Amino acid sequence: MWDIYKLTWWLTEPLLGTIPKNRDVWSEHVRTQLTGEDEAELMEQAEDAHLADEAEVGERGWTTFYVDEAGRPILFDYQLKGFLKEAANTTKETLKLKNLRHHVEQEVFVFPRRLVLGDAVDGYIERPLRAMTQKGPRVTVVRSDRIDPDGRRYEHELRVLATSKIDSDVLNTILGYAAYKGLGQWRNGGYGRFEFTLAT
Repeated sequence: MWDIYKLTWWLTEPLLGTIPKNRDVWSEHVRTQLTGEDEAELMEQAEDAHLADEAEVGERGWTTFYVDEAGRPILFDYQLKGFLKEAANTTKETLKLKNLRHHVEQEVFVFPRRLVLGDAVDGYIERPLRAMTQKGPRVTVVRSDRIDPDGRRYEHELRVLATSKIDSDVLNTILGYAAYKGLGQWRNGGYGRFEFTLAT
């Protein structure tokens, strides 16, 4: 029923966290975007991920990673799958496959549920965020925790329905674009780029 692929990847640029470090900011975002069971599931993940209270963080524009019970930064399976869906949507014309994003959503499953990225974050970076408001241009300094490329290799298992049009060539094309685009926060700045191998 399944075609199973082993994805091994390693960073070539720092990976930046995407989750608001402040629990209140994160919860507010979830409540405005989701309802019902999805909200309940993600709120439970927030508890599991040990996000900080506002008094502990003090910064509203600070992004980080989910962490496990030992405080290690992790990547959830749905974060990688969402990233693959984005890349599939961009590469569908190149691959001449209609609804490729939908096929990835329905036919590709990522394991493990939680992938440990390291023992701790390697620090953070700060950068200006420019926006045009009714009062004119404004600049805010934002901060993101980072994982540095230090030779660590990460492994995922991708299980694809055997009847799917998604094969190793399609996966390599999607991942080839994704690796260049980058994973995580501030991808347009070249962060989160990686190299990979895909094996059956």
